[in-house]
Amino acid sequence: MTVSYFEWVQNRQRFSWTEDRVNDELERVITEAFDGLVETYEATDTPNLRTAAYVVAIQRVVSAFQQGGSWP
Repeated sequence: MTVSYFEWVQNRQRFSWTEDRVNDELERVITEAFDGLVETYEATDTPNLRTAAYVVAIQRVVSAFQQGGSWP
């Protein structure tokens, strides 16, 4: 899904990324997401990472609604 987003961005910009650039960006996105998940897991009283992932998802939806949007 993330790489599909990268492809969409490239098409919009009429620019092509190298495979290395795609891999670097994907690694950055996954690392940031995982680090945020672990941070939430450690900061809350959740029993496992799956539950912490649900907490992160719900927080994003709540934030979007509070900002007047309907989706993050």
